[in-house]
Amino acid sequence: MRDHQSDEDAASGARHISEQDKHAAALLKQIVKQRREEQNLTQTDLARLMGISKQTVSLYLNAHIAMNASTLVNFCRLLCVSPETVRPDASNAVRLAWALEMMPEDGRRMIAGAIQAYLQVPFTLK
Repeated sequence: MRDHQSDEDAASGARHISEQDKHAAALLKQIVKQRREEQNLTQTDLARLMGISKQTVSLYLNAHIAMNASTLVNFCRLLCVSPETVRPDASNAVRLAWALEMMPEDGRRMIAGAIQAYLQVPFTLK
């Protein structure tokens, strides 16, 4: 899953950084540090796996930019933690994105088909 926010959009810091955002970034930074030590994972490796730059990873982890739901789910998937671990106030959208990300491909296709039938417009899940 690629983060839909570009490095340029992320660097602009368009969304206000809330106290919850700062707390989530601090928790995520601790988890990243622990995983990097356990798995010999560099920040460059993490950035490559997320499809963003090393600088953007740093901006997220230091709470200079707020994570959107997609970014939070991407970090959590790669670090093998639930979004609620990082952001206890995670919205239903984040929970749904997490559930879909962890679901097998055939299940994701079935859900996309149901959503498409309900909305009566083309719909795909990434």
